[in-house]
Amino acid sequence: MQYESIVGPPKRTRGQAKVIPPTKEMVNAAIQSSERLEGIASLLAMLKDRASSEQITASDLSVIRCIVESCVAELDAA
Repeated sequence: MQYESIVGPPKRTRGQAKVIPPTKEMVNAAIQSSERLEGIASLLAMLKDRASSEQITASDLSVIRCIVESCVAELDAA
């Protein structure tokens, strides 16, 4: 499995490329955040459909914002 796509390009040490594998916490954070973001995509699709007949409220958008912020915090911590 290639981890470069999760953590970015290999780090360079004294002119030589050295791949530093991600920690278990980094991988778990990336996977959990990916799953949450997929959920957000579903919520946004639902809100888009609902917007044609109803008004979207601030609390609807607040839920999405909280999920995104928790993903960012979790990825930053990893």
